[in-house]
Amino acid sequence: MTSQPVVAELRRGRALLLGTLSGISGLVLLGVFLLIAATGQMEGQELVLSLCLAASLLGISAHHIGLALRRPVALRIDASGISGYFAEPAVWPEIMEIDAWQGSKGRRYLGFAFLNPDIILGRQSAWRRFSNWSRNPGFGYRYQIVISEDLLQDYGVDALAAQARAFHRAA
Repeated sequence: MTSQPVVAELRRGRALLLGTLSGISGLVLLGVFLLIAATGQMEGQELVLSLCLAASLLGISAHHIGLALRRPVALRIDASGISGYFAEPAVWPEIMEIDAWQGSKGRRYLGFAFLNPDIILGRQSAWRRFSNWSRNPGFGYRYQIVISEDLLQDYGVDALAAQARAFHRAA
């Protein structure tokens, strides 16, 4: 094992693709809903819900395009612990288990389980807790930090899990 930190960068092309596709979908939905509203066939709650749906897609688009432009470090693993855009900072004594697995749709994930999950869950936003919960095997809280391989560049989750376990054993 090397003592050099492992820095997994964000896969910029994938983030741009997700941002572009959701942006185009949001703009098309917005246009369709506004055309229907202009004909008078949509009013009140239907119009508000339609605009909220289009705004949500445009927000997701802005998020992914912002990620691609800013290009933060997706995950950093070093002798002191883990950190990065997809992982709240944590030190090795807090981490109980590190695992890589394949989800039901063929996606690969890297997960970190903590000795005291409440501490790391307290550091996460509600959206981060929900997204980590939904990526867990069987939709549970076995792992409090879950990172998808789809947005990691140059590293697979198996290699990252092996490096993380080596740093964890050395700590």
